[in-house]
Amino acid sequence: MPGLPLDNFVPPPPTNSPNILNNLNNFTLIRTTESPSKYYPSCHCSDDKTGYVCNEHYTDPPSFKVVTSDILLDISGQTEHEYYLYTTGLYRLRRYGAFSFGLIRDYVPQNFGKNAPPLFRKIAVRNIAKVWYNNKGYHSMPTYVNSLNNAILRANLPKSKGYPSAYGITVINHPMTDTSYLLSKDQILQGTDVLIAIFIIVAMSFVPASFVLFLVYERYTKAKHLQFVSGVNAVVYWVANYFWDMCSYVVPATCCVLILLIFDIPAYTSHKNFPAVVSLFLIYGWSITPMMYPVSFLFKEPSTAYIFLIVINLLWELLALLHHFYWKYFHMMLILEKFTTQKNKRKKLIAVNKLCLGVPEGECLGLLGVNGAGKSTTFKMLTGDTSVCGIPIKEEEKVIEWALKKLDLVNYADRVTGTYSGGNKKKTVNSHCSLGMSLQLVWTPYTRRFLWNLITELVQSGHSVVLTSHSMEECEALCTRLAIMVNGHFKCLGSIQHLKNRFGEGYYITVRTEMGEHETIKRWFRKTFTDAKLKEQHYNLLQFELKSGCISLAYVFSKMESALQELPIEEYSVCQNTLDNVFINFVKQQSDGIRDPLLNTAFSPIL
Repeated sequence: MPGLPLDNFVPPPPTNSPNILNNLNNFTLIRTTESPSKYYPSCHCSDDKTGYVCNEHYTDPPSFKVVTSDILLDISGQTEHEYYLYTTGLYRLRRYGAFSFGLIRDYVPQNFGKNAPPLFRKIAVRNIAKVWYNNKGYHSMPTYVNSLNNAILRANLPKSKGYPSAYGITVINHPMTDTSYLLSKDQILQGTDVLIAIFIIVAMSFVPASFVLFLVYERYTKAKHLQFVSGVNAVVYWVANYFWDMCSYVVPATCCVLILLIFDIPAYTSHKNFPAVVSLFLIYGWSITPMMYPVSFLFKEPSTAYIFLIVINLLWELLALLHHFYWKYFHMMLILEKFTTQKNKRKKLIAVNKLCLGVPEGECLGLLGVNGAGKSTTFKMLTGDTSVCGIPIKEEEKVIEWALKKLDLVNYADRVTGTYSGGNKKKTVNSHCSLGMSLQLVWTPYTRRFLWNLITELVQSGHSVVLTSHSMEECEALCTRLAIMVNGHFKCLGSIQHLKNRFGEGYYITVRTEMGEHETIKRWFRKTFTDAKLKEQHYNLLQFELKSGCISLAYVFSKMESALQELPIEEYSVCQNTLDNVFINFVKQQSDGIRDPLLNTAFSPIL
C-alpha cells in the first residue's frame, strides 16, 4: 500500500491566495484571514497584581487540518514565547507541542566545516529546528521529537526510494508495571532505609567513645598507676579492658538488631542481608574499640575525651557512607587548588644568602634580626656539632673544673642537671658551648648580669664572640660591632654609633600639648622644619622625626624654646635616634616568602 505524501504532514507555505489554497492536496482549510500584526490578545497585569487581564479582540492565525485530524496553526512572524504564554488559556489541555523552522545559530560561522567530513559538520550545526512541548503531557516530548525526526527523514529521502511517507521512525513506550502508589511507596521506603542507617551510625558512635571514660579517669586519679605498682601486667590490664568493653558493646548491638527484626525492615532483615548486618555490628565493635585506647592518653578530663571521640566517630562513619567514586572529585579539587594558588604559595627561602663575615680577636659581634632572618642557620653553620671535642682525655678534668668555677656551679657538680633551676640550666648550656673553643665562642645568651661579665672577660682575653639577642640594651652594653640580618644577608655592619649616625635619620622630638592644639603644633613644625615627619600622635602627645643632615642641634633647641613660650606646649624632649629605631627600619624589609607578582623588589645589603 503506497504511503501518504509528505505534504499531508507539514503545512504549506503561508499564503492568503484562494487559488493557491485550492490547489493544496489533502488539506482542508479551516479558516484564513489577512495576516495581522499579532495572533494573540494583548495582556497586562491585573489591578490586584494576582494575574493578568487579556483583551478579547484579536485575530486567529491560519489553521490547517491534516489527514491525521491534527490542526496546524501558522504563527510565522510572531514572537513565539509571547504567543504561547498569552494563549495558554485558549488551548489548555488541547495544545501539547509546536515546531519552529528556519532558526539560525549566529555564533556558528556560515562556512563552518564546509570542506570537512560530515561527522565533523555535525559538531556545530548552523541551521536548526526547535521542538516545543507541554510538560503536562507526559508523552508530548518524545511524540513531537519523533514527528520532527520523521519529517527530516522523509524530506531527505531520494526519489528513487518511492513514497517518503512509506518510511518512518516508530517510538514505543514501555510503561512500568507498578502503579504510581507503589512507586511512591518504594521511594519512601528507600529513603527511610538510608535514614535508619544514619541513625544507627549516630547511636553506635556513642558506645565505643564511652569506653575511654574509665581509662582516662583511672589514669588521671592514678588508679592505673596503683594497679601497675601492685603487680598488674600491662598486657593483662589492656586485655581485661578489651574483654569487658566487648561484653558491654554486645548489649546495645543486640538491641539494635532486635529492633530491626521487630519492625521487619527488608533492607536489613531479608534472608540475604541479615547475616551481613549482624556480622557488620560485631566486626565494627571489635575493630573500633582498640582504636579508642591510644586516644585516651591525649586527655586529662574524661568528658572532654568522650565528646571528642563522639565527633571523630561520627565524622569518619558519615564519610564512609559516601560513594567511593565521589572521592575522585575531592582529589581533583585538591589538585585544582594546588595549581590555582601556586603563585601565592610560600616559596623556598634562602636562609643564609652569600654571607661573608670576619670577626677579629677580642671582638663581640652582635647579630640582630627578626625570626626567620637567618640567625639560627648562621650559628649552625659556624658551630657544626657543638659537642665537647678536641679536648685531650687527660685534660678533661681540668677543663671541667675550670668551667664549673667560672660559672659558679661547683656546688651542683654532683647533681643531675634535670634538677637544676632555670638559671643554672642556662649556665650549663653556656659551659657546654665554652668547652673546647680555645679561640672562638659562639653563644646565644640570656639577659643575665652574671653572663654579661663573663662575656666581657672572654672578649678581653682575646676570644671572638658572636652574640644574638632580642634586647637592644644587651647589644649596646656588650657588642663592639653590630650586624642587622634581613632575608639571609646583612643590611648593615658597623659600630653602634656608626649605625645611629648613618641610619638613625636625625633626631626625635616629643611634644606634650594641651588638648585640641594638635593642628597648631603640626602647622608650626611644617613651617619651621620642612623635613619634619609626624611619626606618632596620641591623646596629647606628638612625636616628630628630623633629619640631621642640615640642621644643627643648637638650632633645634633654640626653635623649640621659642615655641615653648609662644605655643600651647607643656613640655618637649629632643633625643638622638635609638638603636631600636634603626633596627625597626631595617626589619620592615623582612619577607615571609609570599611574593606579590606586582611587587618583585630585591634589596641589596648596605655595608
